[in-house]
Formats: sequence, C-alpha cells, structure tokens
Amino acid sequence: MSAPRLLVLDTASDSCAVGLSVDGQLFVRFEQTPRAHTQLILPMIQSLLDEAGMGLGQLDAIAFGRGPGSFTGVRIATSVVQGLAFGLDVAVIPLSSLAILAQGGYRLSGCPVIHACFDARMGEVYAASFGVDDNGDLRVQGQEWLGNPQLAPLPDVGNWVGVGSGWDQYHAILSGRCPASGWQHLPGLLPRAEDALVLALAAWRRGEAQGVESIAPIYLRDQVAVKPG
Repeated sequence: MSAPRLLVLDTASDSCAVGLSVDGQLFVRFEQTPRAHTQLILPMIQSLLDEAGMGLGQLDAIAFGRGPGSFTGVRIATSVVQGLAFGLDVAVIPLSSLAILAQGGYRLSGCPVIHACFDARMGEVYAASFGVDDNGDLRVQGQEWLGNPQLAPLPDVGNWVGVGSGWDQYHAILSGRCPASGWQHLPGLLPRAEDALVLALAAWRRGEAQGVESIAPIYLRDQVAVKPG
C-alpha cells in the first residue's frame, strides 16, 4: 500500500501546528501563538502545499486535533477541516489533542508511558495517560479526564513522563502526588505537527478514517468561564 497524502492540523493549545505527509515525506509548520490561529492556519496550510508541490485536491485525508483543549482553538480546527473536507470530498481522521501532546513526550523521552495534561483554566486540567501497544502505536489508557489537578488520575506503573501546560502550571500539586522516583516532567511541551502525523498515519493504517459528517469537537465540559455568583 502506498503512503497516503495526509494533512494534519491542531490548534487546541497555544500552538498552531500544521503538517503534511506526501509519499512518506513530512512537511511541518509550528507557531506558538495563543490568539492568532485564525490568521495563521490557512496560510500555513498553503505554505506546506507549495513546499510539497501539490494541491489540496491531491489529499487522501485530513486529520485534526479534535480536543480537548482551548474551546476557541478546537472550534477553529474543526471548522477548517469541515470546510476543506466537504469541499474536497475526502475522509477525516479525528485525533486526540492530548494524544498529539503525548506522542511528543514519547518522541523526546522514549518512555512508553506518557501522562499528558493541559491547563483547562478555572483551576482544572484535561488529562489522560497513554501507552505504547504491541504495534508500537501510542494509545490512550482509560479515558480523557477533566477536573481538579489534586484528583487527576496518574499512571500506576514504575516509569512514566508527564507533559503539557497542566504539568507546567500545576507542577507542585501534581508532583506532590507522584512517587519518590520513576517519573519525570518534560516542561514546555506543546502539540507538534510531526507527532500528529505519526498518529494520523497509524490511524490510517488501522482504517480509522471517516466521513466528515461524523466528526465533532471534544470539549469534555460545556462551561467556558466562571460565572459571577
């Protein structure tokens, strides 16, 4: 089977990450910019296509970070993918934004168990643990979770790595709940396109591409801001 031509994008965090896989060759763009996703995302996609020397009509599928994460960021990614996929009549591959973050932790550390954690604001975090399966693919262990960092479920194995803005923001709380040894924290990590491409290609091989009409953002909560009492 020839390698698919996949476009990936994630805007669920402070980063705007876009990537393209063409016949096994990877092209990526990354900008750390909390409030400029709408201005950057389409020019970044076009820049990748120009570099690869191809058009949107040559894509086999589009993958995207479906959340959890920033409400606005998740909506941006979802709406861009819906518009492109409907117009091009191509399949889509929803990816957990926490999984994209975890894949980066795995790439950097080589540790097969990663605890990914986003700062969800309002004193809460989005969190999930991921592990490498028998095929070498990173898969979620349990469920994605939202709540107080003092209650966030942590891996129950001997060696693991914590990554994400949740760890950066609530390091004292989370580390205080960890064992004396066997874990580490990689600070400052954001979702990157190269990691999204790894997950998207694995999902493509597993036959997980789907019709665009079936996709939806994953927020884990409906409340956007603290309401005055």
